[in-house]
Amino acid sequence: MRKLGLVGGTGPESTVPYYRGIVYGARERTGAFPPLTIESVDVFRVLDFYGNSDS
Repeated sequence: MRKLGLVGGTGPESTVPYYRGIVYGARERTGAFPPLTIESVDVFRVLDFYGNSDS
């Protein structure tokens, strides 16, 4: 099985439903939990980036 990647939400509470759905969905289909990497996003850096962006 290939490794999955997930960009986490703006906090742990918003990431959990995606994580749970992916992990248990893969387990139902394959019988195993998938290898998964989660990269969290700092919401304040994202907002700062878009707030200071000229585009």
